[in-house]
Amino acid sequence: MQIRISTDPIGPLRVLDGLSDVPLSVIEGRNGIGKSLAVRVLEICCGEMPYRLRSPAWESLRTGLGSFEVRAENLHGANLVLWRADSREWPGEPSGAPDEAWFETLEVDGAPTTMSELRNLMRVHRIAGDEGIVETLANRADAEAEAVHRWAARYTGGEGTPLAVLEHKADDLRLMFGGWTDAAIPFLRQSLVNAEEELKRAAADAKRAHSQHKLVSDAADLQRRLDRYSEEAPQLQAELTEVDGGISDRQARRESIDTELREIVQSSALAGPVQKELRNARRTTSNNRRKLADSVRSASTLATQLGIVNERSGAEAEAALVDETIEALELEQRSLDAAPVMRELLDEITDRLARSEETGLAAEVAFEEPETNLSLTVAQTRSGMFNRRRALEGHPPPPEAEAVQEQLAAQNRRQAQVAALLAHINNIERYNRLVQTNEERVQRAIAALPAAGSDGIRLLEEEKAQLDDEIVQLAGRRASLVERLGGSSVSDPADLRQRLEQSLESAGVPQELLDEALVEYGDTLEVAREAERIARESLSARRSELVRTESDVQRAWNMLANRDDLGWLRDALALEPAQHTSNEAQARYIESLRERLDDVLDRLGAVRAQLAAVERALIGVGRHIRSQSPDAEMYVKELKSWLGRRFSDWFNNERVRRELLPQAEGDIAVDLEAREVLWTEGEIIRSRPLEAFSSGEQAFAYTRARLGLLDDEDNPPQNRLVVLDEFGAFIAHDRLQQLFDVLEDRIPQHPTDQVVVILPLARDYEQLEKTALKTEQRGLQEMAEQVASKGYGVRELVR
Repeated sequence: MQIRISTDPIGPLRVLDGLSDVPLSVIEGRNGIGKSLAVRVLEICCGEMPYRLRSPAWESLRTGLGSFEVRAENLHGANLVLWRADSREWPGEPSGAPDEAWFETLEVDGAPTTMSELRNLMRVHRIAGDEGIVETLANRADAEAEAVHRWAARYTGGEGTPLAVLEHKADDLRLMFGGWTDAAIPFLRQSLVNAEEELKRAAADAKRAHSQHKLVSDAADLQRRLDRYSEEAPQLQAELTEVDGGISDRQARRESIDTELREIVQSSALAGPVQKELRNARRTTSNNRRKLADSVRSASTLATQLGIVNERSGAEAEAALVDETIEALELEQRSLDAAPVMRELLDEITDRLARSEETGLAAEVAFEEPETNLSLTVAQTRSGMFNRRRALEGHPPPPEAEAVQEQLAAQNRRQAQVAALLAHINNIERYNRLVQTNEERVQRAIAALPAAGSDGIRLLEEEKAQLDDEIVQLAGRRASLVERLGGSSVSDPADLRQRLEQSLESAGVPQELLDEALVEYGDTLEVAREAERIARESLSARRSELVRTESDVQRAWNMLANRDDLGWLRDALALEPAQHTSNEAQARYIESLRERLDDVLDRLGAVRAQLAAVERALIGVGRHIRSQSPDAEMYVKELKSWLGRRFSDWFNNERVRRELLPQAEGDIAVDLEAREVLWTEGEIIRSRPLEAFSSGEQAFAYTRARLGLLDDEDNPPQNRLVVLDEFGAFIAHDRLQQLFDVLEDRIPQHPTDQVVVILPLARDYEQLEKTALKTEQRGLQEMAEQVASKGYGVRELVR
């Protein structure tokens, strides 16, 4: 077969341009012209990787060769094989042997083909003459190390590799089954009991602190009222005296007017009906004025208590503000303590569920969660809600909620007061209208009197009405002053003093230490409420953690027991879900499963380290074969033994035995630890160091042995290119002709083989031509011309 190689190297690389189509030829050339590189390119084209991974030589070829084309013509079974590729697109660290993906074009007679199909048609075998047994065995160890490296990169490398996929699956399963331990549920339940007891103690302490603080606070409030009374009482008392005097003066004048009116009526000859109408109108007016005064006094008292003006606009604004405050407090109360609302909700739902059970729906599914396959019947749902309702019974509100409750109660009382004030204002407006109507009735009755006495009566009635209006206003002012004086018009509030003494006695606090006690008990209450808050949060956290853990256990168990995609796991575990019904039993089983998954993850993670150790050990064995330090320990002994057995099989091959150790009897063994070959002759055990096989004679025998192994190859391809490279420097010149004779002798048995021997240029053919026989001069001249033009020459030994 004729091979042509077309290249356009990027760097300084040179590649031989082709091989002649002759059964046996010799290429002699200068160094650096690309003889060996051409063979290595052909090896790659035929699916062999001739370089060690991560070696400088491979990186130099990959980055420096660039685009190239190889054509092989006149093959047995085909006319043309064509390769085109760009070495820069080849992988830096191949995960396997070269295949069709490495080539832009891989065709046989114009049709695309695969590398496996091509290898049935053609292969390239390179036998290195510079590689003795020692280097061959060491290179074999290196090749095994590279195979391990490629395997590790392909199967245990980054994302998407089989090992990474397995790790992700195992890790997902591990995460799926939570992070709790089988002791978590009993521990959390005991923690919940402890937290409940702690909350009871903290709540009792807070309640005692609140009661004590309230006693002291009430006493301080009474003290402030007394102090305020002492400051304001003289002025208020003076105003009250003035108001009382004004009322007395007006009442005295009103009585005088009544006397004058009676005298006028008695001295006048008034008709009976007219007098009766005037009397009735006065009585009705008087009754309504009395009710008006009562309403004014009550409204003034309430307005003073509320701290607002006694007017409708002020009362309505206060009512709106109180309603808004109550709504905000109720919202805050629900956010701080949802127990009352939840109890009400659970009561409503459990009642309906109970009625549903009575109608025969107890076994029907009421709750279903697809993600975890959790489902509850009507009876189970009602039972769970009933248990939750019972847990909330007597649930003490948090300290913040208690404070809000107190504010809410105060605002509710204020709301009632504002409502009462508005009711009194409504009465004031009503009675004002009635009085106005009554006054008009009186005026009409007076107008019906005889003209002689009507003017005097009218004037007196108008003055009386004016006095009554003033008395009502003064009554309202008096009610406000009395309220500001503590609800009593007396100057000495003995009741307040008595209540203060009782409060101080109940609180156990002397009056002179009241201010300090108020601060101290306030701080104590704050500390107690904070402790209760922390205890409540701790209880809530424990309860939530227990519920969450139990839910996680149930969810994990339901997934394990019911999910179709986990059937393989149930089968592997021989799991029978009915045998593990309690949370504790389920948690124990899942914990054991998680431990197994942890072991799996550890084992998977160890694979990378083990493969790396095997690779280092194989490299170390290669170094040991070369008489270098292995620089590794793990697996070195085991791999020496394994490779030793493989190398022993090679030495026991019949052709190898015949060439290298024809005198050996029985099995030949390779001891890599001692770096020697062992055999027996008769009953004597013989040994020879591996280096002893590197002599010229042994190298020649070794080459013949390797050719013999090649001849015995099973299922050889239709075309085989055999290249004996780097010969001449390692086989003596007198043995080269013997080698050529061996190669020529095997041609009849292997007619489809094409053999090329590559030698360094060791002779000056131009000078040889001058002294050669005439019959040899032409051949020597052709070699000289080839070397001069191309740097190498080709001798065709067999055409």
